[in-house]
Amino acid sequence: PLRPGRQQTHKMTKEIEIKLRKADRTYRPGDTISGYVVVNTSSSLRHQGVNLVAEGGVKLDLGAKSVGLFEAFYNNVKPLQLFHVEFEVVPPGKFEAGTWEVPFEFELQAPPAGKQELFETYHGVFVNVRYVISVEMVRGFMQRNLKRSTEFVVHLKSNTQEAETKTFNIVPNSLKNVKKSSLDRIPRFSIDGTIDTTNCEITTPFTGSIMVSVSE
Repeated sequence: PLRPGRQQTHKMTKEIEIKLRKADRTYRPGDTISGYVVVNTSSSLRHQGVNLVAEGGVKLDLGAKSVGLFEAFYNNVKPLQLFHVEFEVVPPGKFEAGTWEVPFEFELQAPPAGKQELFETYHGVFVNVRYVISVEMVRGFMQRNLKRSTEFVVHLKSNTQEAETKTFNIVPNSLKNVKKSSLDRIPRFSIDGTIDTTNCEITTPFTGSIMVSVSE
């Protein structure tokens, strides 16, 4: 299972990395996620095993600006686990000096009927849906374990909702972050635009058009 790479001749190095086969790191439920755990060491490296954990979940995150706003709610809400896979990539042993690539793969399994379904990757102001792969090389007593994590993206199949085109018009009176007393100091303008669809997929471009019809 180990694939040796180039030999190391420079300074002392002990590193571990994760390389996914798909450059965009985007997967759908049922896809096989595969890649390599890359171990780079400039000298012989003994270890107690290399383990991989892949998990996804929903978590409420509070930033500095929102402390106190949802604090009571935050303390009573536990993270929701959507997906979890854990297995040993390499049994205890030794890596000789050089770069080693250890292949791995697992299925992004959709949960059975009646269980919590997978959600798309989402990074919001208060809520995050994240899917992460983590690897850890367990080392001996008084030695620091080597760890590395990388995020992958989950994309769900589009629903059957029909695309809806949305038009808009922006003029000084439609601005919401300007006081009415200040409107007289804003030059007159009018911007018309169209959003091609309000039903957007994460993997397709967000498209539309705008036209400035009045500008002073």
